[in-house]
Amino acid sequence: MESLRVLAHISAYTILEGIRLKIADRLMKAPLGEVMGRRIGYLKNIIMDKVEDLEPPLAH
Repeated sequence: MESLRVLAHISAYTILEGIRLKIADRLMKAPLGEVMGRRIGYLKNIIMDKVEDLEPPLAH
C-alpha cells in the first residue's frame, strides 16, 4: 500500500511540474508589459500556491 501512495505522489508532482512549465511558457510568450504590470506576489501565488492546491486531489 505504501508503494501506491508513493507512486501517487510522484505522479501528482510530475503533473504539477508540467502545469508550472506550461505557465512559465505562457509567461515567456506574453507581452512584456502584461507580465511586468503584475505584482511578483500575484505571479508567485499562481505559479506556486494555486498549482500546489491541486496536489491533494491528485495524490489522495
